[in-house]
Amino acid sequence: TAEIKQAEVGLKEITDFQARLKIVSQIFAKHIYWTNLFKFLEDNTIKDIYYAGFDGTTDGNYSLDAIASRFSNIPEQINILRNNQQVTDVRTVGGEVISSDSADNKGVKFNINFSILKSIFTD
Repeated sequence: TAEIKQAEVGLKEITDFQARLKIVSQIFAKHIYWTNLFKFLEDNTIKDIYYAGFDGTTDGNYSLDAIASRFSNIPEQINILRNNQQVTDVRTVGGEVISSDSADNKGVKFNINFSILKSIFTD
């Protein structure tokens, strides 16, 4: 009977551990990975555009302050996002030429507003 009690204690420990493991698994399944969004942007941004600002939360709606080398880069970038199945909406605002004394600081400033599937954070 001492062996039975010891086995019962061992079984309780195993059952408790399995319950805790299930909770941890559920937490990790819901964990948000911002790196997925930034990898998406890296993979879906043309080489002549860079981002100067970012606004958004995990609700799937984002606003990016962007600078393009020239005006023709704007529709090219928008089309790349529009044609991506993870993007549900994309719009652009602006298109203002910026320049300075330095040739490195010339370009076209604009804003991209887009919505993306929330699953990007967990896939």
